[in-house]
Amino acid sequence: MHLIDTPGFNDNRQSDGEVLQELAYWLAAAYERGIKLSGLVYLHCIMDNRFPGSAVRALDIFKKMCGEEAFCGVIFATTKWDLVAVDDLAQAVNRHEEFRQKVRHDVVKQGGGKVVSLSVAETDVKNILRHVVGNNRRLTLAFQRQLVDENRHMYETDAGRLLFNHLNERFQSLKSMVDAARRGMDDSVSMGRKETLRELSNTASEMRLVDDDIERTKAALGEIRDSWENIINREDQRLALAAQQRLQRLELERRRYETNESTASVSADTSTPALSDISNISSIGCCPSCASQESIALRLQELDKERQALTIRAGQRLSKRYTTSVRTPTTLGAIGTTLAAGQLIAALACVVM
Repeated sequence: MHLIDTPGFNDNRQSDGEVLQELAYWLAAAYERGIKLSGLVYLHCIMDNRFPGSAVRALDIFKKMCGEEAFCGVIFATTKWDLVAVDDLAQAVNRHEEFRQKVRHDVVKQGGGKVVSLSVAETDVKNILRHVVGNNRRLTLAFQRQLVDENRHMYETDAGRLLFNHLNERFQSLKSMVDAARRGMDDSVSMGRKETLRELSNTASEMRLVDDDIERTKAALGEIRDSWENIINREDQRLALAAQQRLQRLELERRRYETNESTASVSADTSTPALSDISNISSIGCCPSCASQESIALRLQELDKERQALTIRAGQRLSKRYTTSVRTPTTLGAIGTTLAAGQLIAALACVVM
């Protein structure tokens, strides 16, 4: 079984357009490779006091990505119940029910999906995994089919269209705000309204970001593939360089450690203390060279752990997932090589949670 943690919408580290492109890249790669999903887990934070428009939009995009045929493999899980105070438990239960109502009719009642609460207890996680494994499904998402089989641009898919329409509406709203601000710019300058000018600048900057996202949704799968291949290649090079630097530092520290150890050994052989001095040495404590050796030994362990972590991280990346031709199998990397034989759960984690 393989758990794939994906980026979520409404994330302050990535725009929604970037998130959708990354999901398109990975899901298309898996589909072209013949890797089927067994289930999808959508996480929603129970701590949120309200269900804002961004959360509703993220949920709607997720539904469109899945398509009705894949609803049977969807599990909605509300999270962070362990952080709910006892006095707020009733409100949290109401929020869970509010969330359930938003998916009850289409995903749960008609599609066969589930809504569960997910605490820190291991039992809840195991129950979700047991449910997915027990049903033994092999799902194809509407988003995958539309991108690969139907060769649609991202904004032409059902999920992409929702985001594209929202971005267009946001862009037009910002444009109206900028136009109105520009019309009053002369008055603002003459009256010294620096705050108005600052707001104009911020609005114009946001408008450019939204425009960039609109362009991302217009990308074809081939363009997405090329873009993300470049990103992954750069990241692979960065990881390789970091691993090489850690290895060099590790070898340098190891040589220092061996040199110090040899020096300490020679010193011990040539300068055995007199019996009368032993009590003095014991009272002084560990010799400086011993302390230095211990410090270097600890540093060696730290560097080796860092090197191993980088190696694992590089191995877990689904790097070089694509070939240049559509529907042609390719190597998926250390994790991907065994995915076709096992079950795969995609955790489409929305960051409004």
